[in-house]
Amino acid sequence: MFDPPSGEYNASYPENIAVGSFIASVTASDMDSGPQGEVYYSIVGGNTGNKFSVNTSSGEVRTIASLDRETTATFTLVIRASDGAIHGKARFSNGTLVVHVTDINDNAPAFADAPSVAVSVSETKSVGEVGASVLATDADSGINSELRYTIISGNDGYFTINSTTGDLIVNRSLDMEQIPLPDLEHHLVINARDLGEVVSFNTSVHVNITIAAINEFTPALQHADNFNFTLAENTSPGDGVVLVDINATDADYGVHGHVTYNLVSGMKIYLEYVLFF
Repeated sequence: MFDPPSGEYNASYPENIAVGSFIASVTASDMDSGPQGEVYYSIVGGNTGNKFSVNTSSGEVRTIASLDRETTATFTLVIRASDGAIHGKARFSNGTLVVHVTDINDNAPAFADAPSVAVSVSETKSVGEVGASVLATDADSGINSELRYTIISGNDGYFTINSTTGDLIVNRSLDMEQIPLPDLEHHLVINARDLGEVVSFNTSVHVNITIAAINEFTPALQHADNFNFTLAENTSPGDGVVLVDINATDADYGVHGHVTYNLVSGMKIYLEYVLFF
C-alpha cells in the first residue's frame, strides 16, 4: 500500500536541473512478514527518454539524464511497489509520480525565413495599413517566449513596426503616381527579442521590401472619341494617307502605363464590300 493510499505524487523542477538530482520519494508498505513484507520499487511506465531512475529499496527517484521542457514538459512515471515473494507469487501496486518540467529561457527567437526574407507591398496600401508581417517564434514558454520587435537599421521612414505583433505599418505614401516617386526598394533589419527576466535572447532578420505597381487606371484619350472622314474613291493606300493620330495616356507607373493601339472593329464591312464588288 502506498502512502498516501492513492499512490499519487507530484514534483516540479526547472529543465536545467543537474543530472543525478533528487526528484521525489515514493513510499509503500506491506503487512506481510518476512520477505513477503519487503517492498521493492521500479519504474514500469512513462519514463520517456529514460530520464529517471528509482532506488529499488528506498523509493528515491532521481534524474539520470538532462531534461528539456521543449521536448517533454510533463512525465507521468508509473512506479511499481512489489513485495519480496518468490517469482510468480509476488504481489504489487502501481502508483504515479507526475514530474512537471518548468521552463528556463534557453531558446532564442527564430524567424522561419532567416537570414533574409523578401516581401512585396502594394503601392495602394494607405498610411497606417499593415504592409507585411514579420513573425518570429520562440520555443520557450510564458514570458520567456514573448517577443518584442524593433527596426534596427535601414529605416528610411516608409515603415514602422508594431513591437508586439511584428506587423510592418506603412508610414508614408507608396503611390507610384506621385511626384517625387517613392523609393521602390527598402532594406530593413528587424530584431526580435524575448522578455526573459534572468537572461534575454534576440535574433535579427533582413527584410527586403519591393513596392509593387498596381494597374489602377484606364488609358484616357487626349481628344474626341470619334471622327468622320471623306476620301476620294481613287485614293491609293500606297500614298500613306494619315486619317487621324490617336493619342492616349495612362497614369499608371511602369509597364502598366504603356499604351498600345490596335484595330478591333470596322474592317469587316470593307472586306465584304470588296468581295461583293
